[in-house]
Amino acid sequence: MNGLLYKERPLLALVVLVIVVGGVISYTNLPRLEDPELSQRLAFVFTQFPGADAEQVEALVTDRIEKALIDEIDALLKVESSSRSGMSTITIELEEEARNVDEIWGRIRHELREIEDELPSGAKAPSLVDLEMRGHAMIVGLTWDQASPPSYAILIRLADDLEDLLRAIPGTASVDLYGVAQEEITIEVDAPKLASMGLSVQDVSRSVHSTDSKVPSGLLRSEDAGTLVMEVEGELSSLDHIRRTPLSAGNLGQFVTIDDVADVKKGVRQPASELAFVDGRPAVALGTFLDEGIRGDLWAEQARDAVKQFEEQLPRGVSAHLIFDQRKYTTQRLNDLGRNLLIGALAIMLVIFVMMGWRSAVIVGMALPLTALMVLCGMWAFGLSINQFSVAGLIIALGLMIDNAIVFVDEMRQRLKTAPSPTEAIRQSLRHLAMPLVGSTLTTILAFLPIALMPGNRGEFASGLAYGVTLALVSSLLLSMTV
Repeated sequence: MNGLLYKERPLLALVVLVIVVGGVISYTNLPRLEDPELSQRLAFVFTQFPGADAEQVEALVTDRIEKALIDEIDALLKVESSSRSGMSTITIELEEEARNVDEIWGRIRHELREIEDELPSGAKAPSLVDLEMRGHAMIVGLTWDQASPPSYAILIRLADDLEDLLRAIPGTASVDLYGVAQEEITIEVDAPKLASMGLSVQDVSRSVHSTDSKVPSGLLRSEDAGTLVMEVEGELSSLDHIRRTPLSAGNLGQFVTIDDVADVKKGVRQPASELAFVDGRPAVALGTFLDEGIRGDLWAEQARDAVKQFEEQLPRGVSAHLIFDQRKYTTQRLNDLGRNLLIGALAIMLVIFVMMGWRSAVIVGMALPLTALMVLCGMWAFGLSINQFSVAGLIIALGLMIDNAIVFVDEMRQRLKTAPSPTEAIRQSLRHLAMPLVGSTLTTILAFLPIALMPGNRGEFASGLAYGVTLALVSSLLLSMTV
């Protein structure tokens, strides 16, 4: 191959062009993430059993689900459960060595559907809730900037609108809302005034319930649709409706409304289940996840434009804040890689120029960018992403990338002095160096192999470093012995 590329200069130029074009295309299309994507290995199974106490939930629901999962799924590392009145919670964790994680979760979902028929009457279907093992690509906060108490109804409505915009961007996998405080209407009764009118708190409760009644009001039977229950829509559409709700006449026969005996107001349910604050101001936050294989930097540009346009339409007193943008970190790491490659190439060329002359310096200096471009091609071919660990692998391999090239160039300089032709010098150098270079490359790869073979999420998280070094070493070996 060495002699062929030396004699056929157009073929050599074509090979170099293919490497350059392939590397540029790979760099353009490779997914860019801050952290590697991890497989989901932890999930919860929630099963509601209304009206049952903790012992009944444990015996009739939790134990049955636990036994079915343990008997049928052999990749479980841990199964823990807790039972309380009306609710069963089971925590499932898969073994670190488990492969084909998606297939295992599919089997678990199948088992939960099978066990559903064995649960007692009144128990709801088990619900499997998994945990996201990825980082957010972007987090945006909508803050309430007015001095008045925050209107979470407005914040939630605006957050829903922004969520629709973010979901419409190609590559968006899901959008989670945080700090969505549940609102409630509170009726604070003036007990002395209520008692003076001969009324009780139960009278107020019955009046509100009857006004907002959603009890079945009839049945609709059809051969096609079966039996449908018809309900009357409630009437309580605003606070004023509640205030005007009539109560039973007092002991003096006067007409009484809830507004006469109580204070009706809307607020956040206390204690709140969750709250979000941005710079000390009440907020609702949106965290966005991306699909696999998506370039986060290109997606972030579209998302930033969408957030900016949305911010221009926000009402006074509400503002949008970009809390986190993963593109900032991925771009920084890529810039670090490019800067390190450039500094490394210049330093190497300077050393080689001093020690071996300008021709050797140029040839060895070319090996560094060509090797990096080949690594990018390999990452694209194997479905890897540019993340902090794969970038770290390339930076670690900077010195290793040109070792083979230096050895081969130096050997060629010596062979050219005695060989009858350059082609023969190439053949002699290849015969002399092939096994030593392959052996040294393999020993270095084997040193990083344990990182690539680590099981579970630890291996998925750190394996990018080993893959980066391995691709760099193999690319360097191929280039030094050919191009």
